[in-house]
Amino acid sequence: MDKAEIDLLIRRWTAAALEEGEVERATSGPLSEAKLDDISTGLGIALEAAHEELVGCDYSRVTGEVDELLATHKLPPLDHQSEAFKRLARELLRAKRDVLRTELDRWQGDYTTGNGSLLQNHQGSTAEGPQFDALPLSEAIPLYLKHFEDRAPGTIEAKQNALRRFLGVVNNKPVHTIAKADCILYRDTLRKLPANLSKRFPGRTINEALALVAHKPGKSGALLSKNTINQDLMHIGHFFGWLIAEGKRGKDNPVDGLAFDGVEAKSHETFSDKDISTIFTSTKYKAQLWDKEYARYFLPLILLYSGARREEVANLALPDIQKEGSVYFMDLAPDPTRGRRLKNKASRRRVPIHSHLIELGFIDYVEWMRAKGETLLFPKDKRKKGRATMGDAVSKWFARTVKGLKIPGKKTLHGFRPTVATRLYEVGVDGETRRELLGHSGKDVHEQVYLRPPLAMLSGHLEKMDFRPLLKGLPVYHAS
Repeated sequence: MDKAEIDLLIRRWTAAALEEGEVERATSGPLSEAKLDDISTGLGIALEAAHEELVGCDYSRVTGEVDELLATHKLPPLDHQSEAFKRLARELLRAKRDVLRTELDRWQGDYTTGNGSLLQNHQGSTAEGPQFDALPLSEAIPLYLKHFEDRAPGTIEAKQNALRRFLGVVNNKPVHTIAKADCILYRDTLRKLPANLSKRFPGRTINEALALVAHKPGKSGALLSKNTINQDLMHIGHFFGWLIAEGKRGKDNPVDGLAFDGVEAKSHETFSDKDISTIFTSTKYKAQLWDKEYARYFLPLILLYSGARREEVANLALPDIQKEGSVYFMDLAPDPTRGRRLKNKASRRRVPIHSHLIELGFIDYVEWMRAKGETLLFPKDKRKKGRATMGDAVSKWFARTVKGLKIPGKKTLHGFRPTVATRLYEVGVDGETRRELLGHSGKDVHEQVYLRPPLAMLSGHLEKMDFRPLLKGLPVYHAS
């Protein structure tokens, strides 16, 4: 399938989608302000999702629609891994974004964007090809990072590091001229670099680090893993996806197809009953309360009884611990004043505090910290310098403890999240409630926008998961 055929299909789809919207408006009858707000909210969420998928080159949600579009026009199906299929999927995603923007305007009575201008977007380029401004890579990078500044600090740092390395390899070219060969050079250069690059060669450029490695052959230690390189390529690919979506380069993403095959995605092992009992009833663990290492004592317990993400709990402020009726809960919401961000919109939620945590003195600890005039639930030790968070510190201590107790496998604090997901399923908690408790996106717009189970109901479901039989002998916190 060539470009002309793809453009024709997309124009037909766009025309049909716009006509469907007009029919719905013509036949809907009088609408209340609340109903219009609901429509706008749903369209806004769908628009944001389409834009994110376009930037991230994620075509998974439109795969079925592409197959249906081909079948509707009696065209043979395409291999989902073929270039033609991916180009058609991308154009369909782009058209969906444009139609959603237009629909959002038209439901508010704004017909400034006519059908003709939308259809013109998919007429294809001239024989000479599209013209792009010569935007240097060094100027494009801060624009990209600014656009995604609401991401988690760890994600921002990973993007910054990857793009800094990329700039060091391909030099400051205009972004629309960067080709697949440049990205292959970047990938192959990373293969020559040692692991822990920033620690081994702080402040050094990639070329300087390569020179030092070449000067001492055989002494550079382990090299960057394929999984680490794939992570870098993912960030670079996302960057080019954003450039394409913003019209700053052509439609080809030069990173596509460069990731190493056969690399397993990072997964987190769950904890067995024996693991949980061994860890939490150990003298090493119980001593943390006696030694007043309250973050080490309470953070793993909270993760075990909530399935929350590590930093969601480690970064809690005392006002985030609240009570509604008889239910204590954690209010997991972004807080720009403290630089706290959430992974996605579904991450914003209220998570009940399990009764066993209350029995172990967690609320008493919260009240004691408030009485001291503290702001954070787990304040960082002011004697320790560096950017490491309290979550980092507890995670490192926990890893040492697990290793010392000879817990099998590679168990981390994040392993409590899939553990809780599994336990909730095993005790019969339905999928919608599990997603709400864990902060996972809902299946559809209705579930994402409208479905918010009452806090008391969430608490009742969470209480079905009870680890008391495995945690016998845990000391109880008492204000000192």
